[in-house]
Amino acid sequence: MDIEFKVKVTKTAKADIRSAFNYIKDGLKEPEIAKNIMREIDTTIIDLKFMPGRWGFSLDETLASRGYHRALVKRYVILFLIDEAKKIVTVTNVFHGTQDYAKYV
Repeated sequence: MDIEFKVKVTKTAKADIRSAFNYIKDGLKEPEIAKNIMREIDTTIIDLKFMPGRWGFSLDETLASRGYHRALVKRYVILFLIDEAKKIVTVTNVFHGTQDYAKYV
């Protein structure tokens, strides 16, 4: 049986998710799409407790060298760190894939 990891979501990541939701809901006037994407992001984050290493390292070499992994949901990138010893996954940020997000981490 696989050992479950504890998943922590930083305040920054929570703010990123709220910002994305509000942009899609209010800026793009697509409340249903916003709900669906946020549901998928939430599900992906929850699923990180099972084998988080199945997601690859960030494509950005600097972030990858610092241990950042990435999970993808539609056009969004969920960045997270894995502490194997403590069995903790820390979600640090959620960005739209078109952003040059490496400079914000």
